[in-house]
Amino acid sequence: IERSAMTHERYAELLASAGADDTLLGRRWFEAARGALREPMAVTLPYAETGAFLAHQVVANGYAFEGLEGQKLSVELATSGAGARPAAGTVYAELFRDERRGDDARHRRIAALRAGESALVVELPADGTYVVRVQPELLVDLRFRLTIEAEAVLPFPVSGLWAGAVQSLFGAERDAGARHHEGVDIFAPRLT
Repeated sequence: IERSAMTHERYAELLASAGADDTLLGRRWFEAARGALREPMAVTLPYAETGAFLAHQVVANGYAFEGLEGQKLSVELATSGAGARPAAGTVYAELFRDERRGDDARHRRIAALRAGESALVVELPADGTYVVRVQPELLVDLRFRLTIEAEAVLPFPVSGLWAGAVQSLFGAERDAGARHHEGVDIFAPRLT
């Protein structure tokens, strides 16, 4: 498999097909992946963290935050080698929407950072809790810097309407060009 096409999901499939899920190290990797989604650390955006993944540790980090529909989310993950060595191995970053119902822990994957890329930008599909999971391959030694940021979102200012109700824009000519419109008109029933 080409390295740039490798995803967390595909890496997990390769580990399982090689029987690694029957080893102590493999079981710890799979449990760490599940644990990062079950019990993520609550963060406030913008968020940044610098840290290291060490070969003798099996970990996955989960970062939970509230997002709004239409918000653009940016996840950046930069890696470098530990000590004087260059970075070797892959760290996977994925975005999930938390769809838990009571004790039923369900997370729907929204997007994933491709191997070899350092930034992921996605528009959030709905209001809710989201989790970014960051997990390295097994036996990886490297440093990382993670940033998670979201742009502000403004809701449409008139309840029950959408952008088609905007029909007169700022700067439109008035009185044969003698003046310009200094507002934005949203057409709605009186007193809406």
